[in-house]
Amino acid sequence: MVCKRKRLSESGWKKDNQFKNFFDNISNVQKEKLDRALTLFVVGCNLPFSTVDSRFFKTFIQELRPAYSVPCSKTLSGSLLNSVHEEIVKTDRANVGETSVMLIDGWKNSSNNTKQVVTILHSVGGQCCFLDSYDITGNSETGEELYNICQNSITLAKERYDTDVYAIVSDNAANMLKMGRLSSNLMHSTCNSHTGNLLAKDILDLATASKVSLILREFKHPDLEKDIISDGGSKIQLAVDTRWASYRDAFVCLIQNLGHMKTIAAKSNVKVKTNIVSLLYDESFIQNVEKAIDVSNNVCLLINECQSRECSLADASEKWLKLELPDECQEFLKNRKNMALNIYALASNYLHPSYRGNLLTEGQIDQVEKYLLENLDKEGLSSLQQFNMNADIFKILLEKEITCPVTYWGLASRKHDQLSKLAVKLLNIPASSAQLERVFSSWSFIHSDLRNRLGSEKSKKLVHCYYSLHLSHTSTTNID
Repeated sequence: MVCKRKRLSESGWKKDNQFKNFFDNISNVQKEKLDRALTLFVVGCNLPFSTVDSRFFKTFIQELRPAYSVPCSKTLSGSLLNSVHEEIVKTDRANVGETSVMLIDGWKNSSNNTKQVVTILHSVGGQCCFLDSYDITGNSETGEELYNICQNSITLAKERYDTDVYAIVSDNAANMLKMGRLSSNLMHSTCNSHTGNLLAKDILDLATASKVSLILREFKHPDLEKDIISDGGSKIQLAVDTRWASYRDAFVCLIQNLGHMKTIAAKSNVKVKTNIVSLLYDESFIQNVEKAIDVSNNVCLLINECQSRECSLADASEKWLKLELPDECQEFLKNRKNMALNIYALASNYLHPSYRGNLLTEGQIDQVEKYLLENLDKEGLSSLQQFNMNADIFKILLEKEITCPVTYWGLASRKHDQLSKLAVKLLNIPASSAQLERVFSSWSFIHSDLRNRLGSEKSKKLVHCYYSLHLSHTSTTNID
């Protein structure tokens, strides 16, 4: 009985001591762990560093863990941010493969009136990571300047992530195209979403678009828009300049709300301009709007699908090859197809286990064969022949219905190493540079008009951390 009481007493003492230590003591290991968690919280939620200096925040932390002393904002934005950034770079390094595609684009930062050129890496399997940004404010954004930026980024990719950049994806601007020509040792492909956006501009009925804009702006008035929503309609959606696919959405908005607009315009207590009312009842105009929607639907679908991180250059080429438009748009379609279907798009489509270049013209197949003849040796060309004939392992893969490019060429690599390596490189090129748009969105969110005193290096680290934690590969980044 005495022994039992003694054990209970000792157990109670241990619990009491643990409880007391929680409030009165904290080890260095616990302090480091809490500091790291706090840094991830501030960076991941994009909070100002000054948050930790707030007496309200300190009071909150004291209620949670009295023994924990909150670091000051200077420490948080200095050594702690550097530590988390290094940790994320290390994680990114583990996720990036031996070879990568580099995406490059320019961006004007209105928060501090600067121009940035940003580069990120896209690796096999779809892993992405922030690479670098360059402040080119006051400099001409020439092809030569962009070429130098590419070379610096390629060197950094090797030093930081131990990966070799073999291809570049950019937009269709003339300076980017010149940069691609100067980078003759690299594959260069342009953004298919951007090319699709240009096609959307080509086929846009400007006269109809102008009239639609007049109507929508009229009903964008708070009172009128409120009446539309109360009547069962939807919010007015205006087109955005340079986002030509958004005109389709504006057209759809008009058609969906047309009945509600007519009802509101007929009310005696509501004043809608006479020319606007006339357009609402103009059957010829409404038919033009509906036709414009039908014409642009497929183009908008291509743009949206190409923006997916999972959409490869081979996938995009297949979408372009299948894209159909009315006769009056054929010349526009032909020009944009020629822009999108470069040799790398054609070759990737040809080597894709599902597509196999079945939709390519004879002239396009000739281009692919010439490219492969120039880039494969005797062994590689022998592999290509067996691939074309569905012989050897390619016959087995066909019978097994293996269509995943990574699996297909991974299984074929032991016997057909050179062709497999080239195929994997081509099939890993993303369809667009849309992933960079996510970086720009992060940058605008972090380096905002209210937070415009951040230095370039610090904002670069914050963007890298925020992008990696939220937008790039949250499913694979270990932040626990």
